[in-house]
Amino acid sequence: MLKSFGGIFSIASLLALGCGSQQGKAPPDAGTPAPTTMMSNICPALTGPGVKHAGTISANETWTAADSPHVVTSALDVVGATLTIEPCAVVRVKEGFTISFGGGNPGDPAA
Repeated sequence: MLKSFGGIFSIASLLALGCGSQQGKAPPDAGTPAPTTMMSNICPALTGPGVKHAGTISANETWTAADSPHVVTSALDVVGATLTIEPCAVVRVKEGFTISFGGGNPGDPAA
């Protein structure tokens, strides 16, 4: 089965999205920082130009926080390989493009 996603995101924004809307709920405990605040205290600031990715990943690859941001500049297919994204790594997908996983034999767990 082919799976894909697109858009601009980072691990911190995924955490923030997972928290859902706070509308109509009591405010969080003043002593507990919001998830994005916790991530900014843990993850280092981006310092380099980042790495551009496009085409096909057919061998296992790890996207590190130190090399962030990882920018997907056109369609990216991960086929027969594992793409590991480290905690604190920032991934940006240019508008209109996706990262697709699979595309091989649907019965093959590596596909």
